[in-house]
Amino acid sequence: MKRRVICGLFFVLLTPPIFAGQLEGEVKVPASFEKQGIVADAVVVLCRNNKSLAKTTVAPDGKFSLDQPEDGQPFDLAIISYRFAPYVIRNLRQIRTAISVELQTPVPSSGKAAETEAYVRQVRSALRSIAEAEDVIPPDPDLIQRLKSSREIATLQRRVSMLVPAYFHPVTAQVEWKRLERAATLLRDDLVVILNVNSGSGMNSGVEPAYQETARVLNSKKVRWVGYVDVNYGRRPAAEVIRDVQFWLTNYPGMCGIFVDRAPSTTWSEMKSVCSQVRQLLTAKKIRQPLLIANPGTVCDETLVGADGFNWVCISENPLSNSAFPRPAWADANDGVAVGSIVYDVTSTQQVEDIVRQTAMQQGEFLFVSDQNGKSETLWTRLPAENIYQATLTGISGWNKSVTANAKATEGLRKPSSSL
Repeated sequence: MKRRVICGLFFVLLTPPIFAGQLEGEVKVPASFEKQGIVADAVVVLCRNNKSLAKTTVAPDGKFSLDQPEDGQPFDLAIISYRFAPYVIRNLRQIRTAISVELQTPVPSSGKAAETEAYVRQVRSALRSIAEAEDVIPPDPDLIQRLKSSREIATLQRRVSMLVPAYFHPVTAQVEWKRLERAATLLRDDLVVILNVNSGSGMNSGVEPAYQETARVLNSKKVRWVGYVDVNYGRRPAAEVIRDVQFWLTNYPGMCGIFVDRAPSTTWSEMKSVCSQVRQLLTAKKIRQPLLIANPGTVCDETLVGADGFNWVCISENPLSNSAFPRPAWADANDGVAVGSIVYDVTSTQQVEDIVRQTAMQQGEFLFVSDQNGKSETLWTRLPAENIYQATLTGISGWNKSVTANAKATEGLRKPSSSL
């Protein structure tokens, strides 16, 4: 029978005696995380009675060494890492053999009840233990960053929404719209659908009853949807853009915002005027918290986001081979601004799982994954193949369940002191 290892256990390897006063050891991750290798971003801290005794950064090979108290009195060992929940061993005494610690609480993404419940229990215990040391750890910027990042795994995770470019016609692609209902049922508020009438030229071709009916159905199911507007990289006059938004609001009631495609990635002289007018039009229709989504397809200039700009930005629209999620430096400084990505040419469910995890761990807040490649067929003319589609739904739903569970697990825990 395979031996199970749970958080809080560590293994003492029988090695030759080490120098008195030195605590040596190694930090590892479970075999299932082999591709991440040794946790080389962790910090080891020794604490006792409201005092930080020693701390060190784990070396690239996972090894660490630091002075331990020689008075024989008990102390606590805390390991703080970006990728795992805080790990604490309580009431240690002077150790004269090397120790090997295997972290056991990575953020779960499967959404399986057993995994989530186990994670919640472990995080709750670890955070309560380490909370006592937070106020006494010296204000070392590097250590503080790791401590905050470790806490964020359990307390500041962000939900991920599925942003669907539904550029397929309600009449000729009824099967696709039927499949989309599954996402509405599973994701609920974590689903946003982009309606695109006649590939962006719908405003010039008159009202389409089929899209009016689609909007009505989405509204009845309480699915958030946004109207497609093309700004041609900022070349379209603001008056034309506003006209398109007014057309949407007049003829397709119920939208919660707009999706601005081919948005400029640099400064846009008319951006503030456009965003301000769009917000006024949406709030006049009693639309709360309107979504103004920009799709430059790359990291854009900070001047395009914020209270007077866009509040969702698609910073990457690329094939899998070029789908790194480059979280912009300005993202953390602009509260209320979400960043996300669109990834295509995806061929396996494992790739989907990796994309969802990468997006979530980089605090991306929306995502779409497709197996279409843009060569043999036009992008966004259908939903992804069933295996890719289901893996995306499962991955996003699972991640969001863990976010909810972690929020419950940390309720009532003391926040870090202002010194941190």
